[in-house]
Amino acid sequence: MFSAVDFPAWGGDWSKFVCKLRENNECGALSKFPVAYLAVSFIVSLLGGGSASKVLLFSLNVAFLLLPVALAFRILDIRLAKAGTLLYTAAILSSVVPPFYLYSGGLEVQSGVILGLFVVLIVLSVVYRQKSTLFVPALFLCSLVGPWYKDTNILVMCAAICSVYAWRAKASGMGFVKTFVAERKLVIAFAFGALIAIIVAVAYNYLRYASYLPVPYMVEAAEASPDLRLSSVYFLASIFSPSGGVLVAWSLSVCVLFIIGRSVGYCFSRGALWLAAGILLLQLGAFSRWWTPFGWEGWGNRLIIPAAIAGLIIVIFTGSRHPKDDLASMVGREALLKRGWNNWFVTLLCVPLFLVSGSYVIRSYSKERDLLLDQSMWGSDACQAMRIVRAKYDSWAFKRTDVHRQCHFERFQYWPGKQVKVLPMAIVNAGQRVEIKAGNSGGVLGRGWSELEEWGVWSEGNVAEIRFVPSSAVERLSLELQPFVAGSLTSQGVKIYVDDVEVDRVELVELSTVTVQLSNPNVFDGKKLLSLRLHLPQAASPQSLGVNSDQRRIAVGLRAVSFE
Repeated sequence: MFSAVDFPAWGGDWSKFVCKLRENNECGALSKFPVAYLAVSFIVSLLGGGSASKVLLFSLNVAFLLLPVALAFRILDIRLAKAGTLLYTAAILSSVVPPFYLYSGGLEVQSGVILGLFVVLIVLSVVYRQKSTLFVPALFLCSLVGPWYKDTNILVMCAAICSVYAWRAKASGMGFVKTFVAERKLVIAFAFGALIAIIVAVAYNYLRYASYLPVPYMVEAAEASPDLRLSSVYFLASIFSPSGGVLVAWSLSVCVLFIIGRSVGYCFSRGALWLAAGILLLQLGAFSRWWTPFGWEGWGNRLIIPAAIAGLIIVIFTGSRHPKDDLASMVGREALLKRGWNNWFVTLLCVPLFLVSGSYVIRSYSKERDLLLDQSMWGSDACQAMRIVRAKYDSWAFKRTDVHRQCHFERFQYWPGKQVKVLPMAIVNAGQRVEIKAGNSGGVLGRGWSELEEWGVWSEGNVAEIRFVPSSAVERLSLELQPFVAGSLTSQGVKIYVDDVEVDRVELVELSTVTVQLSNPNVFDGKKLLSLRLHLPQAASPQSLGVNSDQRRIAVGLRAVSFE
């Protein structure tokens, strides 16, 4: 099945672009996507759209994936090129790329290939001192095209070229400046290509926004970027999330790469590994500051696909089958897996990652992958609620909502085929009454509640939460609460907090209706997840009071919630 991703947004850009050049005022707005999307839109327009466009996008993605192989056979030793091609093919097939990102409207694969080739060309020429007439023009093309996929690619390229020149300077003892001067042809090719890329991108921005800057992306960043605390959570989730974090989505590829590499006597460059890891971490850090760190309409972390593919290309096509030659000792090429205790340590570390990542990738190839993709995106109540909120409010208001953030948190926890237990989330209306009973929580119960019963539900512990998203202003809510009283426990004290602010205290001795007045109902207009917490310091178990053998620490029973 074709994964449209962003294609509906940018697929018609070429026709709109031509229309604008003709100074027609009824062309429709061009998408926010960079120049590369316009170029691909032009190619798609030649086929007239429809299924042919989908086949073309698949063919383009495959053709780009084959570029490193073509380069290897053009500039590397034939045996090294064959070994690199074997490793590269195995690594890509062991990833989520073929089932989700080839027959796709996303251009992440193309961006990753260009970025990887750029770094490989610099390493081979500057560090390994290989000679080829292809290096300068190929580097120029990569420098030209790379920023057209994503403006920030130019920053990654600058960081990569500085790192490679520093690597060479350290290996040769020449010093950074002298190395730069000695290899100035590549620097000039990069600068010239990047300059043209910037000029074209700026002109395209001006045509769309009457501004030289990428206005939509800048507004998005200003209006919806998370704070540093939330960004740190996004960063860790991007690495460790079972729903396509880097470790889960790419560990199989890395393990396969090193296992096959060792079997064919392939050696990997430590410097190249550091470069690949640096690019990956740089991109992870950048996207953790974005409002949606995984991107939408993608299996796992779609936004990190370019860095991951680039990393594989860098590591593979800078390798060697001769770890002890003079060149290798100068630049630090070496086999990572050596005989001895550290070999066993690495193996034991890789086994669980291999199994977990293998399970994730295998599911990516299953017939149910489209269903799994939909579940990973919209499987939780929070994400279903977010769909409704997104349809009601403008783009920036939606991205700032608690519902949107909660959807991300629950998406991070998803494991393919087995939805994790997440807290319900209901969108409620003023005038609505929710009866709590077995089989129906109304989607308003957060943490701190026991199992549902026919009459309602007991709290369990010292804190119980009610949470919901109002679809219109809710001024108050009423809770029907049954206190647990027995023996010497004659009442239950309840402190009520709304979003961490105490709003009321009550003492319950019998079934009562407690009304909670919201101090500022205008805040709760459908953009915010409202959290109401009951603090229950006198929670006790029926067993401790000699009532029965129930060991749960209960305080109040909730029968119904009414919204007004």
